[in-house]
Amino acid sequence: MNKNWWISCNKFTITVMTDSNDKIFFTAPIARKFQGQHLNSLLKWAEKFGELKYKRNDNTDKETSR
Repeated sequence: MNKNWWISCNKFTITVMTDSNDKIFFTAPIARKFQGQHLNSLLKWAEKFGELKYKRNDNTDKETSR
């Protein structure tokens, strides 16, 4: 099952699509180097820009910050 993620930090806000194992297969150009990698790699990189927030777009209101 594919998952749709909303990721936001001080530098960008993007949507990311992952497979059932959280491997990225679609993302915005700023994060395209992470295609084929685990979502955590992108989150760790985005964390460097400050105020990282992310959530899975599955009709839940749960937002996570790092």
